[in-house]
Parts: sequence; structure tokens; C-alpha cells
Amino acid sequence: MTLDEYNALLLAQGAACALCLAPQTSGARLCIDHCHDTGKVRGLLCATCNSAIGLLGDTAERVQRAVEYLRGDISKESK
Repeated sequence: MTLDEYNALLLAQGAACALCLAPQTSGARLCIDHCHDTGKVRGLLCATCNSAIGLLGDTAERVQRAVEYLRGDISKESK
């Protein structure tokens, strides 16, 4: 990704993390998030959101399970 592409994406996202909407600060640039299978850029994330997705294995299934868990929609027995 070129600097111009980064800046265009940053502008399109309102200069904020695509997930938590925290603004980019002068001391920390947003991370370029990409699909590890395709290499396609998904968006710009703060370091916390980028790490969280990585720790969940970059899988929509695990992220969805985390959402269900936080909402109290799943129990330890459901798999």
C-alpha cells in the first residue's frame, strides 16, 4: 500500500479505527489490516483492535463466537 492509498483510506474512514472508531493520534498511525489468505487490505485499525483480531485467529467464526459470548448467547456447552 502506498502512502497515497493509506491516506485515501484514512480519509474514507474519517481518520479513525474501522472497528472502535478511535481517532488516529499524532503519535500512533493506524495499522493496515489485511486478510492473511488473500493479502487484500480490509481497512485501518488501531493497535488494540488489530491485536484483538489477530489473537482471535483472524477468523470471523471466532469473532462471532466472542460477540455471542459477550451477549450471553452461548454457554460453555455449545460448540
